[in-house]
Amino acid sequence: MIKQCVLGLAIASILTGCGEDREKTARTKIGAISVAFDARPQGIPNSSGTRTLTRQTINQCVEHLTKTKADFDVIRKDYADTQAVQSMETKALYGKVRGQLATCQQTKATLDY
Repeated sequence: MIKQCVLGLAIASILTGCGEDREKTARTKIGAISVAFDARPQGIPNSSGTRTLTRQTINQCVEHLTKTKADFDVIRKDYADTQAVQSMETKALYGKVRGQLATCQQTKATLDY
């Protein structure tokens, strides 16, 4: 009986440690997604304070954000049970990635690039 209790406590502590590792890994991967989103091609600044998008820039934006969203989708699936993925900050970042990707795709279609 005592051996079973000790074994149960050992397994519980191992599983708790695994949960913390998963949480830390999820946070690290989400941080990498945030960095990738911030590094997206945004065009060349112009005199009016906006950015000029060229054919190359818009195509790079679509490619970059498509990959970033795909990576984010994998993280959201693999680590769905973690607080890092369930947090409002992560959901907001996912919305930004999806929104910016849609904007780049729409701009590409509108300009017929």
